[in-house]
Amino acid sequence: MPARLAMPLKDWLRRPGQGLDARLREALSQARGGGAEEAVVTLSESFPEALDRLRSMGEQEDAGWHRLAAWLAFRSGRMRDAATSAEASLELESDAATWHLLGRVRTWLNSAAAPAAFARAALLDSDEFSIPYRVSRDRFAALAE
Repeated sequence: MPARLAMPLKDWLRRPGQGLDARLREALSQARGGGAEEAVVTLSESFPEALDRLRSMGEQEDAGWHRLAAWLAFRSGRMRDAATSAEASLELESDAATWHLLGRVRTWLNSAAAPAAFARAALLDSDEFSIPYRVSRDRFAALAE
């Protein structure tokens, strides 16, 4: 996880006073502004419940809603849902972070399309995203030894 996603202790202590609905509205605003990763921090560990609440609000036809749904599904371990939401977001608005997330999701799903998603993210923002270097299990074990 990138360092910028770390949450200071003072924020952890402050968050419990805010209800999930208020944090979800804040997170949705952040995701619509392009800050889906910050939205994940705003929701801090309430991912499955937040995803269910987001869906109960009714599906929106904007990239930010789908982007937030993708991140929440990913953090909840719902990889197929994450892929569907990320793809819906990217159909509406292409951004490097969502392409990178889609690459991560596709890796979990053992999809051959994962490298293409990582490449697209790197193409859109090479300062922030690179194509992951993959090695076989045997090569990894040899490197670790």
